Amino acid sequence: MKLPILFSSVLLCVAAGFQSARAAILFTENFTDGALEGGADNSGIAWFNRSANTGTTVVNDAGGIGAGNALQMAITSTGAQANRGIVGKLSQVVTLAAPGDTLSLSFSFRLISKGGAAAPNDSGSTAGFTFGFYNSNGTPVPDGSVNSGASDNDFGFRGEFGSGTSARVAVFKEANTSAGGTGTGTDGLSVTLDTSNPVAVGDFLPHTASITLTYNSATDMGIVLTYDGATVGSGTSSVPYFDFDELVFSQGPSNGFILDNVVVTSNVPEPGSALLAALCGAGMLVRRRR
Repeated sequence: MKLPILFSSVLLCVAAGFQSARAAILFTENFTDGALEGGADNSGIAWFNRSANTGTTVVNDAGGIGAGNALQMAITSTGAQANRGIVGKLSQVVTLAAPGDTLSLSFSFRLISKGGAAAPNDSGSTAGFTFGFYNSNGTPVPDGSVNSGASDNDFGFRGEFGSGTSARVAVFKEANTSAGGTGTGTDGLSVTLDTSNPVAVGDFLPHTASITLTYNSATDMGIVLTYDGATVGSGTSSVPYFDFDELVFSQGPSNGFILDNVVVTSNVPEPGSALLAALCGAGMLVRRRR
């Protein structure tokens, strides 16, 4: 009788190890239900504006990214209104704590014209289109609100691409210790890139992008950016952050944008999987003592 029980225990432990090692989809957001706050999308999350100077709506982007719905961030007032963005609130905090732990965001996007412009505005030497993972730092913005103050202390990592004719690729660790837009704060520390292939988003066509964080050690967080399937930037933060509960998207030179096919994956085990792995270890230890 002991052999079947032992065999079952081994299978459970193998399953637990496999679950914790492979990357799993935490959520996929296609905005199919037309809602900004999860709605009928089983894995949808809540999205909100960071500023009253922008308008966030779900639109049908036929002829753009795809035939279905997408999330649009449009400039709603006159003037430049640079560095305005949106935040997506994850349903749980993801903590990268063991070597090999990863967290990845991939999505489709396209810039949209403001005032009938024939091409995106140049980002110059400042931030163009930005995206990344952040920590709300104890002040999450309520669902569906328009509140910039609550997000001013958020911190995290962001990638940046240039727009118009200005080519740029960069990664920043943003502390947001002072007032400033999440995703565009002036207190961001540049992460030195080992791979740097500048990007200029110079049209209103669909593109894809991603940012992946990989925990290598307490002093080594690897960060990789891709654009249209190719790696365009990679580097390491030596004093990294580890806990994330937000997605942040923004833009610099008053270009609006549309998002779709937002996917977040991680190989960090869910609490149930971690507990199962711990129980397996304890069970195997007890059997050995017997």
